[in-house]
Amino acid sequence: MGHLDIDAYSLDSEWVQQANLYQDAIKLEAEALRELNDAKEKLLIRKAQIELDYRSGKGVDSDLKITDKAIDALLNANVELINLRKLVNKNKEEYDILSGFVTALEHKKKALENLVTLHVNGYYAEPREKQNGAVSNYMSDKQRERLNRRKSREKEDE
Repeated sequence: MGHLDIDAYSLDSEWVQQANLYQDAIKLEAEALRELNDAKEKLLIRKAQIELDYRSGKGVDSDLKITDKAIDALLNANVELINLRKLVNKNKEEYDILSGFVTALEHKKKALENLVTLHVNGYYAEPREKQNGAVSNYMSDKQRERLNRRKSREKEDE
């Protein structure tokens, strides 16, 4: 079974696993976000350093007129900055995947809540015997009464 699968017949163990799995996923998501922010900061700092070098004439042909557009072009073509941008994109992808997994676990939690509600209300109940010993046809007399009342009200409304 995958992390998002639910065994409807072991809801108690599913709840225990859900809490632990959610906690682990949140930690991984926070770590991925930290790595993403670190990579962004490293890119920003290194870009500023390289830009200052270009503006002071380091690493630039002496024939090149230093304009804002020329500096932007040099920054876009800088191999070190290209690699740092790739690292930021890779970290962003990892963060997005983990964030999606955390969201999926939140949906799983809601599904578990709904399954517990169904279980408590007898959705997965076995057929019960009536007092006279005959097996009921999956519906209590009160449930049948409510359905009949609802059907009669619907007919009256038509």
